[in-house]
Amino acid sequence: DDLAEAIRLTNVKSVAVTLINSYVDPTLELAVAAEIAKRLPDVHVTPSTRVWPEIREYERAMLAVMNAYIHPLLDSYYRRLEERLRGLGLKADVYITASNGGTLSIQSARERPVDTLLSGPASGVVAACALSSDVGHDDLVAIDMGGTSCDMSVTRGNQPMLTTSAKLGDFPIISPVIDVSAIGAGGGSIVWLDSENVLKVGPGSAGADPGPVAYGRGGDQPTVTDCFVATGLIAPQSFLGGRMTLDRPGALEALAVLGAGLGFHDADCAQQVADSALRVTTAMMAAQLYKELAQRGVDPRGRYLIAFGGAGPTMAVPLAEEAKLGGVLIPLSPGTLCAFGAIQSRVRRDFVRSVRHTLDSSDSIVEEIEKKLTAMESEALEWVDKEGNGLSQPIITRRADMRYAGQAYNLEVGLPDVAGERASAVIAESFHLAHSLAYGFPDRESAVEVINLRVSVVRNLPEFETPGIEQATGDAVATGSREIFLNGATCSASVYERSTLRAGHQILGPTIIEQPDTTVWIPDNWTGYVRDCGTLQLDRVILG
Repeated sequence: DDLAEAIRLTNVKSVAVTLINSYVDPTLELAVAAEIAKRLPDVHVTPSTRVWPEIREYERAMLAVMNAYIHPLLDSYYRRLEERLRGLGLKADVYITASNGGTLSIQSARERPVDTLLSGPASGVVAACALSSDVGHDDLVAIDMGGTSCDMSVTRGNQPMLTTSAKLGDFPIISPVIDVSAIGAGGGSIVWLDSENVLKVGPGSAGADPGPVAYGRGGDQPTVTDCFVATGLIAPQSFLGGRMTLDRPGALEALAVLGAGLGFHDADCAQQVADSALRVTTAMMAAQLYKELAQRGVDPRGRYLIAFGGAGPTMAVPLAEEAKLGGVLIPLSPGTLCAFGAIQSRVRRDFVRSVRHTLDSSDSIVEEIEKKLTAMESEALEWVDKEGNGLSQPIITRRADMRYAGQAYNLEVGLPDVAGERASAVIAESFHLAHSLAYGFPDRESAVEVINLRVSVVRNLPEFETPGIEQATGDAVATGSREIFLNGATCSASVYERSTLRAGHQILGPTIIEQPDTTVWIPDNWTGYVRDCGTLQLDRVILG
């Protein structure tokens, strides 16, 4: 009663409840939450074990707090969304994309909105995986470069890589999310000089309002987009398919202000500043990309870069060259690829139980593991059965977080699908192999501990056909040409409309390909080939 009264006096709308050892047995935590809810019926209560019952009380508590914090806002939003859709006569099931690359019924999203916090970037990676199967490149580096930042992720075997160590600001997220990291600037990132006249790009952003100087909305600080305009990569009259004319003289004037500090005094000093800023941006992104790939154990050589977002296709080839990637893929609609990923997602939820067992030669530990897995599978099937009609049969996967005794960090290891194959020796050997892949050696003399068990359930939404594009009957026809100033020199680039390109068309750089949501830059010694699905594949020209 005293606790409920103290909460009531704070006038809050939502409360998180976390008990330190509730991951072992949630009974007491659930009882506390139920009593608070009974005494405060207008307050939403989030027990931590209903969100993510994993050991590590701080991380578990923070996930519960984040869920409680955003619940009133998103619950109201989802309720209004449903009402408006019903008011329009739409009776179809509504799904919300999730941070793990899956999708949830709107009811599940209302109950656990924390599962959707990082769903935007995740959807782009899902789309990249869907497109990669069409072009025969299953291991990709994906970049999503928009107005404020550039996010990167990696796919393996046509699947996104997940992480349980993501952060939202300063707060940890220990539930599985698609592994996305920021590696650099966006189109709105501000170009500036520090006190030593060193050229910098970002992290400050002009945003959408006032936006880049070229928008003509009052912005007075040059941005990466202004650099695109100044160098000729973006034509002022072609922006957004011609719906918005950009102010190139304004962009040049803003960039020229920085010229003196960099020692540029010629008539083309604004273009030299823009060129330098784009090279700085590329170098920053490549350095961060190398770091992120190394942390994931990924060799960039031979991997293709799939670039989307408004600015991604413009920076893709310079980044691929700097980072020594194999080639570049540009989707048909880079600006809306995340939306495509959302409709490609599958209904999915992840479940966890912390067990802390040491494997031995007896069957008792494996029996305990099997009991936990069976309970988790039942919970998963019960949840997914309520997620809508017309879905495929559920697919369940099982994994375990394991480590050698005394280690501080875990490795996630896949478990066999058949219960009879999950013997102690088999599980231990799977961990030895995973440790060898990650660190180069196994330690077969040390005991192996199972820390967490993980179960994922997936059901496919009804499939829809993704149409390709028409086959080419002749050569691609350029709509014109324009001068581009890059790498300290001016060149003449052919200009093509993306909408006129057909499957089989091949284009040699230097070339600009324009479309309403982005601009693709193909430099000299690169070539573009239009695949049957409409994706543009860019490769280095092999000389000799």
